Amino acid sequence: MIFTVEEANHLLEELRPRIERLIKLKREFNTLQTETEVLSCVRRRVARQPPNAQELKRQQQRRTLLLEQIAQGAAASSAAAVLVKDLDKGLVDFYAPRATGWCSCAGRSASPR
Repeated sequence: MIFTVEEANHLLEELRPRIERLIKLKREFNTLQTETEVLSCVRRRVARQPPNAQELKRQQQRRTLLLEQIAQGAAASSAAAVLVKDLDKGLVDFYAPRATGWCSCAGRSASPR
């Protein structure tokens, strides 16, 4: 689907809650990824012990769930003819007409935090 600027802005407002939820999930995933890496590193280096297997398993399961939710949300946005470009920056992409042809127009769904 091709959008005018007005149509893209309208759709962006409709999609904003979904995209913001995806951004929140991505931030949680990033935080969990960092915590997992730190937990593994500290346990190995400082305590000279293997990482807590149960905690790592729990974190891996949560990361897997978050990735599935992010993928499903991105797929739903794609079904609305909007491409999620960068969740860390809140960027989505639309295709819009131009006098010289068609262009890809990025929109920001939410301000990065």
